[in-house]
Amino acid sequence: MTWLLVYAVIVNVITFVEAGKDKHQARHKKQRTPEKRFWLLTWAGGSAGMLAGMYIFRHKTRHILFKAGVPIVCAVHVFIVLYLTAL
Repeated sequence: MTWLLVYAVIVNVITFVEAGKDKHQARHKKQRTPEKRFWLLTWAGGSAGMLAGMYIFRHKTRHILFKAGVPIVCAVHVFIVLYLTAL
């Protein structure tokens, strides 16, 4: 179970940093991170990092798909973790 925790921390930190980097890129009119990459990171376990990044950096909060979808994915991840820890 320890490896799962390490994986979750790493993927959430990467997702959070990527959101901050993309917001910085957006402000400076530079090359952006594709939304597909954000969704891949979110589904790969980085939903909490993406959710934190959305609200701390005020990033992707106007996109209804992100505003509704990321919390749903985060809830799915919480249920998966709860299920795995109950085994």
